[in-house]
Amino acid sequence: MGPNCPERFDHEFLSFCWSHQATGRLRARSLVERWSDKRETHILRLRAEVRRFLQQF
Repeated sequence: MGPNCPERFDHEFLSFCWSHQATGRLRARSLVERWSDKRETHILRLRAEVRRFLQQF
C-alpha cells in the first residue's frame, strides 16, 4: 500500500477476514434451514453445479 492509502491492515480487519467465512456460512445455513420447508432450496457448491442449475431455465 502506498503511504497515502487510507486502508490499513489492522487487527480488527484481519480478525474480520479470518472469522467471516465461518460465521457467514453459519448464517447462510441458518437461513436455508429456516426457509427450506417453505420454499424450494438448492445448495450449489461448485461452479459446475451452478452452471447445470442455470441451464434449466
